[in-house]
Amino acid sequence: MVRWRRVDLRDELKRRFGVELHERSVGRILAKLGYRPLSVRPRHREADEDGLEAFKKNFAAVVCARLPDAAKGAPLEIWLQDEARLGQQGTLTRVWAKRGTRP
Repeated sequence: MVRWRRVDLRDELKRRFGVELHERSVGRILAKLGYRPLSVRPRHREADEDGLEAFKKNFAAVVCARLPDAAKGAPLEIWLQDEARLGQQGTLTRVWAKRGTRP
């Protein structure tokens, strides 16, 4: 499983231990254990906004200038690496994580 929701944990507690809890109760237990729902940052706090805008403005021209002749006019798919998550095209979501950590 990629991420555990309270409802998933509730179902797993019932399956493994035969304990039936409401999903809010699972959330309270997680909070007592020091977990809370955290979200990833949509932008890094030290990001250079001017540098990002310059990159966006010049990106198409730089790519076109460096394409080999055989690739010109063909469809092009561009992937960028972001903190070792190459190709991840997910959405921002909340996950349960220890307080003080970043998911």
